[in-house]
Parts: sequence; structure tokens; C-alpha cells
Amino acid sequence: MELAGLGRCLLQGGDEGLFDWFAAVLTGLGSKASNVILYHIPQVTSVGLSMALVDRLKKAFPKQVAGVKDSSGDWDNAQALLKHHGELHILIGDERLLAKAMNLGASGAITGLANIAPDLMKPLIDGIEEPRVNAMVEAVLPFAVTAAVKALVGHRLVITVAEESAGGVQRIAQWVRFAR
Repeated sequence: MELAGLGRCLLQGGDEGLFDWFAAVLTGLGSKASNVILYHIPQVTSVGLSMALVDRLKKAFPKQVAGVKDSSGDWDNAQALLKHHGELHILIGDERLLAKAMNLGASGAITGLANIAPDLMKPLIDGIEEPRVNAMVEAVLPFAVTAAVKALVGHRLVITVAEESAGGVQRIAQWVRFAR
């Protein structure tokens, strides 16, 4: 499948270009593409998924488009997705919005901080605010978020392995040698 010209479609074509790109991918994959989650992260991609585009995609590919992950951090956008596309799985990527979104019918979350502090996510999934999570998000945001979360996950892994096993330090050293 030819996907050249992706940048032109996404940056110059607006919703029409985005629709054409998604349509080419979903049509090309056919039945192999099921339970597709559209990903709205405009601060990284420089383009967002409008409500009209999501509507058009879910109507054109009802057996393939299953949901939207909203990592925009924009409460108005998350609320609009839940209101206009509630039959889809709406997944929240910004933990600060998760409790409110769960109370409005969100399906859940795909978040980086769940890898660092999974115990703090439970109240959010239950629709209860957890101020420590908001503080964690605010602490990570000044950095390249994906890299910062990966570094924190690695730090947590090192501590966990070292605490759980007397031989943990040796295993970590082996992993580091292997990864080089």
C-alpha cells in the first residue's frame, strides 16, 4: 500500500486530506483492521481529529473504527467526543481529565503514568479525583513527555527489581549489557 504523501494529506488537506489518508489505510487493510482507535494528539501531530472527521470515519468504516483516544488535554474536546461519539470507546490520555470523563461515560484510559503509579489510577477510573496524579502530570509536562515517562518507568523498574530480588542488581546489569 502506498502511503507516500502523508505529510501533504495531513498538513495541507485538512479534514478531507485526513479522511482520504485514513480511508486509504483502512480500505487497504480491509478486515485485518478491526477495533481501530483513532488517536487525537494535536500537540504532537500538528493536526487534530475534528468531531466532523470522527463522525465521517465512523460512518464510513463502522466495522473498523471502535474508538478515539484523546490525548489533547483539552476538556472541551473530551466532553464533545463523549457527547457526540459516546457509542465509540472514548479513551482519555491526559490523567487530569480522566475522573471527569469517566463520570460522563468514557470507556477508560491509555496513559503513561499508569505505568508508574497504577495504584493511583483506580480512583480516577472510578470517577474520583486523585490530586497526586495531577501533581505528577504537572511535574512531567515541562519535559518531552514520552521520554520523561519512559525514564520514570525505567527508574521504577530498577527499584522494583532491586527490592524484589537479592540478585536484582546483577539482572539489571545484564539487561543493560544486553541493550547496548
